[in-house]
Amino acid sequence: MDNCHLSSFPNEILCRITDELNSEDTASFALSSKAMYDVSRRAIEKHRAQKHSLIRLGPRVCNRDLLKEYHPLIFLDKILADPRLASYVLEIRIQECSSNSIEGYYGQDAFIQIQDVLQDIMAKRKNEIATLGAECSWLSEGRREKWRDALSSIDNQSHFVGILLTMLPNLESITMTSMSSDHHPITEIVDTVAAANRNPDSPMHGKALTKLLEISLDHSDTEFGENFGIYAPFTTLPSMRSIHGRMISEDHDQSRVHPLRNDIEEIKIIFAAVDLGSWEWMLKSIKNLRRFGYHHFGSMVDNGRYDSRGIVALLRRYACHSLRRLDLTTSETDDWNQADPYIGDLKDFKVLRILRLDDTSFQTSTGQVMRLVDMLPVSIRVVRLLREASGEAVDLFEGLAEGKRQGLLELKRVHLEGKYELPSSLVERCRKAAIEISGRGLILY
Repeated sequence: MDNCHLSSFPNEILCRITDELNSEDTASFALSSKAMYDVSRRAIEKHRAQKHSLIRLGPRVCNRDLLKEYHPLIFLDKILADPRLASYVLEIRIQECSSNSIEGYYGQDAFIQIQDVLQDIMAKRKNEIATLGAECSWLSEGRREKWRDALSSIDNQSHFVGILLTMLPNLESITMTSMSSDHHPITEIVDTVAAANRNPDSPMHGKALTKLLEISLDHSDTEFGENFGIYAPFTTLPSMRSIHGRMISEDHDQSRVHPLRNDIEEIKIIFAAVDLGSWEWMLKSIKNLRRFGYHHFGSMVDNGRYDSRGIVALLRRYACHSLRRLDLTTSETDDWNQADPYIGDLKDFKVLRILRLDDTSFQTSTGQVMRLVDMLPVSIRVVRLLREASGEAVDLFEGLAEGKRQGLLELKRVHLEGKYELPSSLVERCRKAAIEISGRGLILY
């Protein structure tokens, strides 16, 4: 027993021990001896990878204590000091990082502190950062001029962010909040990268953003929302699969260059107002859209440019062969309303599995409520309905149990969001047909 100490344990046992330690305990364990350091190296790398897998850039996506660690220029400095850090980053969240936004969010003391840190980095790394900008093939000549300006003003933060994006080889997800004109260099760089990645003969082919799967824009802290067209360069990246957004708005610009055919599989945009022209601009370029989620602020009565009916018509035209999940809801206000919420039947959507809609989607302009059994495709499995229509909802569910036996063989569940009053006999018939009707607001009589 006198010789029973850690150094006598097999390395396999010691590695299992380090795998269970947190980052602080791993560091202490590694410092106990050279032998323990060698055993702990894998665990140290794991903790470093976890720490840097998600990077937040900007004052509102990290607390004040972390501000000095997650400013884009500061993180760029860390990568220049240790290039291995770049390979750890899987997700990046970006917000406006200008000095004004730092001062406005944290106060003048934080502004002064961060300015001092940034100036120290520029003094130490000026030649290296200047070389990055001068040699960056993703920057146009005009942007390189801006990059040189950034070296003196340290306030063109989007240039630092843009360069960072091209240095992260395993990056899978980007979230941008509070986008502004200052971020245009980011989208310009992405556009250049996308063009290179589409062209196998390009010397820059496959050199950046080859694993990027998801882009998300969040503009919820401003009044008008983000421009829908900013998605365009991201959709043309061959690896891109998901587009998310919050507070997005757009009226179609006829002069906008159309996005190329792409492999986007999912779109989820909430609290938005995007017109039908912009949706067509996006949807007609997607080969096989599988999931579509859109929560919008209603429709303009004058020409229906924003209504659910028009959006479903576009999906029927461009995605009925591939769409598996459809989530389409509205937020009506005094200024917005649906001239005709009825979307028509969904039988053309041959592989649609999950459906979430306002129940007004099945109500015609004359007030007639259509039956679900007459509207749903045979592939449907789950239906979720939001209570928006007034009056009785019984007509909506009539014949559903019989429809299960005659064609809707896949239908398993109808979930009700909101207050619904239904006869218990109808719910029981559906239950016997293996259709569960449920919901917190469901009242049986």
